[in-house]
Amino acid sequence: MEQSERTKRRKIAAKVVEHLRLVSQQNESDHHQDLIFCSDSFENKPLVEEYHDCDEHAGVSSQNEQSADIFYDALDFDVFPEDSESGVSEFNEFDLDDDCFDSDAFSDTSDDTKGLAEWAAEYNVSHNALSALLKILRQKGLDVPLDARTLMSTARKCNVINVAGGSYYHFGLKNSIVAALELLDFDLKKLTNNLTLRINVDGLPLFRSNNVSLWPILGRIKEIPNCDVFVIGLYSGTTKPSNVQEYLNDFVQDVRAIIQDGVQYNGVHFSVAAPDAFICDAPARAFLKCVKGHTGYYACERCTQKGMYVNRRLCFPEISAEQRTDETFRAMAYKEHQVGVSPLNELGVGLVSGFVLDYMHLVCLGVMRKLIYLWLKGPRKCRQSMQILTVISAFMVSVRQYLPKCFARKPRSLLEISMWKATELRQFLLYTGPVVLFNNIPSQMYRHFILLSVSIRILLSPDLCIDNCDYADDVLKQFVKDFGSIYGLEFVGYNVHNLIHLAEDARKFGPLDSISCFPFETFLGKLKKIVRRPHKPVEQIVKRVYEMQSIQKKRKERMSVPSPLKQPHNSGPITSDLGTFKQYRKYTDGQTYVSCSMGDNCFNVGGKILIVANILQDCQVVKALCQVFENCNAFFSYPLDSTCLGIYFVSNLSKQMHLVLLDELKQKIVLLPLKSGYVALPLLY
Repeated sequence: MEQSERTKRRKIAAKVVEHLRLVSQQNESDHHQDLIFCSDSFENKPLVEEYHDCDEHAGVSSQNEQSADIFYDALDFDVFPEDSESGVSEFNEFDLDDDCFDSDAFSDTSDDTKGLAEWAAEYNVSHNALSALLKILRQKGLDVPLDARTLMSTARKCNVINVAGGSYYHFGLKNSIVAALELLDFDLKKLTNNLTLRINVDGLPLFRSNNVSLWPILGRIKEIPNCDVFVIGLYSGTTKPSNVQEYLNDFVQDVRAIIQDGVQYNGVHFSVAAPDAFICDAPARAFLKCVKGHTGYYACERCTQKGMYVNRRLCFPEISAEQRTDETFRAMAYKEHQVGVSPLNELGVGLVSGFVLDYMHLVCLGVMRKLIYLWLKGPRKCRQSMQILTVISAFMVSVRQYLPKCFARKPRSLLEISMWKATELRQFLLYTGPVVLFNNIPSQMYRHFILLSVSIRILLSPDLCIDNCDYADDVLKQFVKDFGSIYGLEFVGYNVHNLIHLAEDARKFGPLDSISCFPFETFLGKLKKIVRRPHKPVEQIVKRVYEMQSIQKKRKERMSVPSPLKQPHNSGPITSDLGTFKQYRKYTDGQTYVSCSMGDNCFNVGGKILIVANILQDCQVVKALCQVFENCNAFFSYPLDSTCLGIYFVSNLSKQMHLVLLDELKQKIVLLPLKSGYVALPLLY
């Protein structure tokens, strides 16, 4: 019978308590042993193995289970994150098997406290809970600090000042860039000596019961692959900053200084250029640029079109208005658009071209969500029946098992659209939507939807974006033209209109994922979880950020490279001439994830769609035993042949096995069922 999450947690906690009791007894019999609680000995293992391990020790005494409840309550953190990709709660770091309690694993006091600090930081354990745990460990004879602040090396003070009607702390660009460089996992010599900043500013409400919000200034470095987001400045108040000049003053002065002096790290001098892109949503862009918001007549930031009201809705139907320029904007010539002088003028930033149209807000949360709402609750000419919506929703739920592990959120019903996140809307636009809508909505609407899906796929793809920006631009303009005739001119609002300018950003900056708010929004979610009470939220975040920077640096020094091959087995399939090969079910090296399980076993190799049946190793060479789909055709032909995008309709999986080098499995495929075959769509991220 399936156990509840609390039961599973209690059993794991009971096991820890039982271990502590054994440690105490061992200390009494042998005073020379010093067993320290250490997280370094914990290894990543599958969730199923952890639960089996708990079941094997189901005979823990009731006394230990009561102690486990106390231990579990004292931790005050969510052991099983809700957003696990499988939809099932799981441990990401710990596997409490018998081997992890070997006495050799607890021999170094320094490593022990580092491991405990890493655990507390990763799971956002409160200081009160951590101090309570430390007291329990001390009572059991373990040599750990008595207070959480000692363990985490918490800063005593932070210089928070009053700015623009709220509290502000400036971390400093130089400190933030050095902290980002310290976490690099590759040689600095491979990194160019010229660094470019990309900046994000956004508002974030902290609590439902009051108006306290955060307005952090975040940054990333363009030249560092998958660069972590870092905090430059942090503002908190009951409203957004009352004065943009005061709010940005420290940031502007800091940028000017670092452009002049650069950054010195590990004997290498890095020149830092002014930010080439500000990545924000529409309200934040209007605030920083001192222009009218998205509800104004002259709201468009890229062209001079004047909005018009149709059926009490402001719309922007033109697609050929005069384009705005950085020079004219800097000269304050757009009187109807500009409401003040932006402090960013001092940095020479392009206040038109340098403020990108973030596709997360514009396309995913904007246009894609609007389309679904029109199908659900729009005018009668475009509203779909409940029967059709139910069929589509059921289809979406049925394809959950086919999606790769990298999709943290699985598809759910269209009727839950009000709760969909941006990643779910992106997933629908690029992957599930073209399949589940096929033959389920009117042909005209489906073809119109495919225009948006195709154009955004081109602008997101590193392989397609550079050479096909002009084509994507034409397709998006056609989408905007058709939007008014299909759904009504009044629905061609700010977001729909700005699609005609989206290709400009891809032409200048590259694929849209490199200039999207997704990584910044993920980081904002982490910041929000740090704040535990309304009193002094800035101080709380500042101390936690410095703690995490210190711990991440120490953790990098101690990290070991695990074997990429996981889950050995002997169950095949395998051919007779490969009998000496070792068999595995998973392979992951941090960049490539290959599995024999559904969702992560489909790849495109040389135009052929393969299914991985087994992973084999012989003499350090790793290969995949694969089956090939024999029939491979285009899925759609409008507005172009889908094979140009690597999208196929496949069927008839061959029974013959083919051996492929694992290095050839670069292009992962999302394989979704449709009628008698499957639709194969390349994974973009």
